[in-house]
Amino acid sequence: FEDVPLDDFKRLMEINYLGSVYATRAVISSMKARQHGRIVFVSSQAGQLGLYGFTAYSSSKFALRGMAEALQMEVKPYNIHITLAFPPDTDTPGFEEELKTKVTGGSSGIGKALAAEVIKRGASVTLLARSQSKLSETKKYIEQNYVKDPEKQKVLCISVDLSREYGAVEKAIHQAEEKLGPIDMLVNCAGTSSSARFE
Repeated sequence: FEDVPLDDFKRLMEINYLGSVYATRAVISSMKARQHGRIVFVSSQAGQLGLYGFTAYSSSKFALRGMAEALQMEVKPYNIHITLAFPPDTDTPGFEEELKTKVTGGSSGIGKALAAEVIKRGASVTLLARSQSKLSETKKYIEQNYVKDPEKQKVLCISVDLSREYGAVEKAIHQAEEKLGPIDMLVNCAGTSSSARFE
């Protein structure tokens, strides 16, 4: 705790918590209007119990859990369902460097795997992440390996930092809805961990 820079606490809350708040807030109104939707929050085992050496990370994932549980009660009357996932350590690019950084958005790790699964099932997908180059690589990979009907299945990539500004996230969501139609499911899986080392 004492060795973790205060900026790490802020950064983790911005990415792991506020990134999900902003994306969810940008889609919730249209889901309520349609009386249909699913929102998925990808937390962590560290969001269920505090882990020694992960004070900042666990706190940010607990916050996500609290929001998901409260939001489920608020949106249930609108036929919107909330899923809160608690995966263990996941094979993402950088997993070996977890104590340095671990970032999973729409262009890698869990986000990339979920996008491929959605496409395999015949749907279209919008990927949001910070790195345009990673998004382009992921789009190419998914289109080459999983798209069966290019006329119906679209892979849209939008570069946005989900943790910084709600307005930018809202704009990205509206852009996705304009190009692909209403969003039926939002998967929040952007995340990072602290860079401090613990003994």
